[in-house]
Amino acid sequence: SNCIMPDFKLTIGANWNGSSTNFKTWAPNKKVHIVQGDKETEMEPSDNGYLEKELLDANPNSKYKLKIDTGLTLPDPVSRFLPDGLSG
Repeated sequence: SNCIMPDFKLTIGANWNGSSTNFKTWAPNKKVHIVQGDKETEMEPSDNGYLEKELLDANPNSKYKLKIDTGLTLPDPVSRFLPDGLSG
């Protein structure tokens, strides 16, 4: 039999739509900021423990990390590109 795989798209992580990037992560009961250089933007609660934020100044070449309210800064767990390795 011929198996045809449907188009697959991740809905979490950073998703560029051509003019802005929507960030989505799962962090129930946490505050999470998107860190771009010295700029931090707080993500907003969505549903089922997810947080989301749309940024106009982020694109596929933007470097960012996620900062949890404990102060811990991490790479996005579903990042598609880690040019600075696992710590970047």
